[in-house]
Formats: sequence, C-alpha cells, structure tokens
Amino acid sequence: MSRPVDGRRALAGIQAHPLRGSIHALSDALESGECVALLIDRAYGKAKKRFTLFGVESEFPIGHLVLAARTQVPVLIGAVVFDGKGGVRYVHVGTRYPDSSLDEQACLEKLQDECLRDLEQLIRKYSDQWCYFKPLARTESYDA
Repeated sequence: MSRPVDGRRALAGIQAHPLRGSIHALSDALESGECVALLIDRAYGKAKKRFTLFGVESEFPIGHLVLAARTQVPVLIGAVVFDGKGGVRYVHVGTRYPDSSLDEQACLEKLQDECLRDLEQLIRKYSDQWCYFKPLARTESYDA
C-alpha cells in the first residue's frame, strides 16, 4: 500500500527502503555511488545495542554502523532543523570513518560512541527540535 509521503519522495528522486532486511539493497546503493540516509536516533528491529546518551542508558540502532563498517563508507551525523525563517536547513556535526584495523565488534563500538557524542552535541544545540517519546531508564541515580 502506497502512502502519500512515498509519492513525494519518488518525485524528489528518493527511494525508500523497508526498516527490515534492506542492508543488501543499501550496500548495493553505496557501491554504485548513491547516497544513503538513515534515521538513527531510535532503535527499530533487532540491530541495536545498549549505550549511554546524556547519562541515560537506552538502545540505539547499529544497522548504519554495520553498513558503514562492511562497505567502508563514513557515517555523517546531522539533522534537518527549522531555521526560524519558515524553512529548514541541514546541520552537519560529524563525519566518522570505520576503523578497518579493528575487528568488526570493536569497530562498531568505536563508531557508536563517536556517533552518540555527535548526536549529544546536535541535541544540545537544537533540543527544542528533538523529541524522544519512549521512556529512558536512568543508569545513575541523582540526588534531589
């Protein structure tokens, strides 16, 4: 079933992939020189790992990291934000490269840590434009 947003994406030349089972199609797209954009601030599916963001432990996706490590492409961390003039703009905060000298697990952990630090920076700067609707569990106690 097609959604209205799919038609708008197609007009802009954007091909959407399903949340599950698309790593091979995305790898093929990267190998043919295409750009791949993924929403990575929420964990969907099985490809996720627990990490800490702002002192709060939660699950974050790792599919984008697996894709980067296996295809040796960088991960660019950024967001589209409202510009205050009725429009939007892209804000880029980090470019992270997979470390091919590490085994895959260590590479994924290093990339995830770097990406989460970039995401924290982005959220701090544009905190009024980021909403996370799933409760987060605290990893440390805070005295009132």
